[in-house]
Amino acid sequence: MMLVYGQIRLDGRTQPRESLDHETVSQYARNMRKGVSTSRLIGLRRNGLLVWDGFHRCMAAVLAKLQEIEVRVTQGHSKPIIK
Repeated sequence: MMLVYGQIRLDGRTQPRESLDHETVSQYARNMRKGVSTSRLIGLRRNGLLVWDGFHRCMAAVLAKLQEIEVRVTQGHSKPIIK
């Protein structure tokens, strides 16, 4: 499923890491600009479209200035409901 980046919420305190690895974000952004897809989709909770998996990929999409990004929306942390 493709979403406009502005629909995705990062403010739900769902980021398990203390900080992002900026080199990883930069590498992902370079790949995104080249059209190379990541191996995993960004995971969002259906309730509020909160990111629960893929913070580095979200930040890379911002850095790459993507308008849309492919995501998977789930009920919680694992069961996909929309592909």
